[in-house]
Amino acid sequence: MPLSDDADGLLDRLYALLGAQDTAFVVDVLQDFLAELPGILRSLSDALERQDFDTLRRGAHKLRSSAYALGGIGIAETAAPLEAAAHAGEAKSLPLLLNALSDEVASYERVARVMLNRLGETS
Repeated sequence: MPLSDDADGLLDRLYALLGAQDTAFVVDVLQDFLAELPGILRSLSDALERQDFDTLRRGAHKLRSSAYALGGIGIAETAAPLEAAAHAGEAKSLPLLLNALSDEVASYERVARVMLNRLGETS
């Protein structure tokens, strides 16, 4: 599926999830989320490096919830196993799960930026 089609789908999901047709509001919320994503991934990576499974679990849970609320279904679905593995202390699986989450975040960012560009916004 082309990124432009994904961007249309993301915009539709955001309107539905946020209960708004106000494009400026949707853009503001999405830009805020996109700005936070690198820091969230850094904090997850740092927690993994320290083997701080509780912080990793809480961070994955927060990201999962936020992503779901903003149409990032793939992020939410990828964060769930990371959260579960951190909760169980499954250190061996965590690096692969975090890499998969990083890849999913990158995909979401690409689609979101296409959508923002179509709306005439840059972030």
